[in-house]
Amino acid sequence: MRSPGSSEFVVHASPLILLSRVGQLDLLDAVATRVLLPRAVLTGIEGGAAKDTTHAAGLAHKSWTVLPDLTIPDAIRDCDSGAGEGQVLAHCLDRSSRLAVLDALAARRCAASLGITMMGTLGIVVEARRRGRPQRTRPVIDSLLENGLRAQRSLVEALLVELGE
Repeated sequence: MRSPGSSEFVVHASPLILLSRVGQLDLLDAVATRVLLPRAVLTGIEGGAAKDTTHAAGLAHKSWTVLPDLTIPDAIRDCDSGAGEGQVLAHCLDRSSRLAVLDALAARRCAASLGITMMGTLGIVVEARRRGRPQRTRPVIDSLLENGLRAQRSLVEALLVELGE
């Protein structure tokens, strides 16, 4: 996994919710100069707050910038991603210097097909570790997996070996 070249991360709800559930939202700030949330992502988080209180924690970060929703280009609409994912992709396609933070496989495939630089929740944790936070990655990743992150165990183990854990 390579280090991101962008300092502006356009983030989908899933990474925010997962990092919030395990008390690690600050890892986003450790790796991104600016965290950007499309309005559709914010709306999705607000809509889920009644079911899961960790949704609301993502809203408390006042340093994050909310972006207006864009018209979704046909190339993204054809990928059949959700409203929030489509907005993340549209904002990154609109400005190629931005990095998309997505976990859903379909959205990641769409990003790859469009040449959009991306990473997922695991990538955030690994990049933060490379920058000295957290001290140990395994407990964070184990907690993410227990709280809904879906990742192949072989990938997780390879990342942990790469990080010396």
